[in-house]
Amino acid sequence: MNFRYPNITAGSPAEQIRQLKGFLYNLVEQLNLQEGGSSSPSPAGTSLARKGGKDGIVVPAATPMSTFNQVKDLIIKSADIINAYDTEINRRLEGKYVAESDFGTYKAETSQTIKENSVSIERAFSDLQEISGELEQIIATNAYVRQGLLFTVGEETLEAELGQTIPEGTGIYGVEVGQTTQVDGVDVFNKFARFTAYGMTLYDNNGNLSAYITDRRLHIPDAVIKNSLTRGGFVETILADGSSVERWVGV
Repeated sequence: MNFRYPNITAGSPAEQIRQLKGFLYNLVEQLNLQEGGSSSPSPAGTSLARKGGKDGIVVPAATPMSTFNQVKDLIIKSADIINAYDTEINRRLEGKYVAESDFGTYKAETSQTIKENSVSIERAFSDLQEISGELEQIIATNAYVRQGLLFTVGEETLEAELGQTIPEGTGIYGVEVGQTTQVDGVDVFNKFARFTAYGMTLYDNNGNLSAYITDRRLHIPDAVIKNSLTRGGFVETILADGSSVERWVGV
């Protein structure tokens, strides 16, 4: 399908909106005709695409979210006037500590950078600790806490992680916490986790998904049971010698 950008030449905003409405109406009609549908406007929620397109290509069915994203892109690309406004607040807090004795010198420098805008709050922490003297060692920790809009589906594939079909363009809000720690320049810790309305996800030091909870299910590669585990009507109990016994308790 080949679409043209709307020709909006009217002077007043009201006339431009009428032209844009006419363009959108014609666009829906073209989509219906392209897919063999009727020329009447599609009711809300009706699919504008079907399977079995040209050359056997499967055309995904349109959804309210995908239609919204398509029209949004058309409006932005064809807009003559764009008004954008955003406010951002940046703050930085610093701390320093020094202790000296016959055993050497200990220094600690900490900082926190706070960035706030209309969709998120991000706090970045830095903690640098150094011992000089007979023992030379540096421990550097960097961490962050993000709240608000974490990412948009399409930029990252959330459904592959959580087994959910989430429309592209959906903003995912929640909390993300990450931390890296180095001792003398060598990574000893590097992980982050997210908590959103869709679930909780944990990532290892390579950025790979290691475990997640969603839809009342826990997905983990390994588990260590300290006391007991209930599966259906069976309870498996860990004994003092490390062995286990399983018994039926009923559902």
